Amino acid sequence: MSPLSPSVPISVPISDHEKLRCAEREVRQRLRVYGRLVQLGHMRQQTADREIEVMQAIAEDYRRKVGAPAPEPAAPAAERGLFDPLEP
Repeated sequence: MSPLSPSVPISVPISDHEKLRCAEREVRQRLRVYGRLVQLGHMRQQTADREIEVMQAIAEDYRRKVGAPAPEPAAPAAERGLFDPLEP
């Protein structure tokens, strides 16, 4: 059985701080990747926006639970040079 299988019990409790770090990391990942997926036609912009919004809400829930400040807003992926626009 795979260690990532949903049927494997978690042996050590996962803290709210760990959940927050994971959710924030996932938000950053989605911000980096989804723009490119939209450009390539693999994802609709509306879907990308909603998926990012949902994960940001999860991170905010955990931020409130642990009393952590909100992170500074990230620049859009294109401004950070994480992907090149498609050529015409």
